[in-house]
Amino acid sequence: MAVERRYDVIAFDLYGTLMYNVTDENREEAWNALREELDRYGARYHNNEELRHEYDACFADDAAHMDRDPEYEPELLDTFRGLFTSLWFDPDDDEAERCAWAFRQGATTLIDVYPGAIELLRTLRKEGYRVVLLSNAQTCYTVPEMRELGLLNEFDDVTISSEENMRKPSAALFATVAERNHVSPDRVLMVGNNVMCDIEGAVRAGYDAVYLHTDGDPDAPRARDLAALAVEGADYAAVLEYIHSTERELVC
Repeated sequence: MAVERRYDVIAFDLYGTLMYNVTDENREEAWNALREELDRYGARYHNNEELRHEYDACFADDAAHMDRDPEYEPELLDTFRGLFTSLWFDPDDDEAERCAWAFRQGATTLIDVYPGAIELLRTLRKEGYRVVLLSNAQTCYTVPEMRELGLLNEFDDVTISSEENMRKPSAALFATVAERNHVSPDRVLMVGNNVMCDIEGAVRAGYDAVYLHTDGDPDAPRARDLAALAVEGADYAAVLEYIHSTERELVC
């Protein structure tokens, strides 16, 4: 049976949409893990207080840029590289990435995929939709997490904000995703859990959007006015039903 589709590309947010996590970068476990990993390469900090101070110094320029431009996304791996160069070391990317990952693991107390998330992605791809990721995230954290959770190979294209130096709701970031996937914005459906970043940003860029109310987003009531569909929780059956409802059978 041939169908005419409303959308060619289904774009998904990651955190709070397909997976959930709890992190706390103030945990001593995070700083202990980072200090131990740095020490493996000879970059020795005497205590966590010294390490935190240097981390803040390395991140200071990016922090100031973020204050000036809320849609700017730094590449946090540069901060981890700075922890080496401050001690006159010249790290390669692998060393900096391993330090970032050690820190992220130490900061994380809970992480998992929502039930049914992977099945939804696979169903959509099997039906011929192009399934892409559009996430406000840091590649040095997100790629290892996706690999561990079995999500990394479930997308046709991945856009992570740290690689683009801009974050949702940037209209330019949404435009980049449409261009990379060779479609006009009105052929993209965004699925996300943040009204300002995912829903408002997508609609402003010319996408349609589906809102999943999975956390305590204070803007949730506005989603019903902006989104093509707004549901409680990670209701993937409702998402798939909506997408199918936009298809039209073609009579041959």
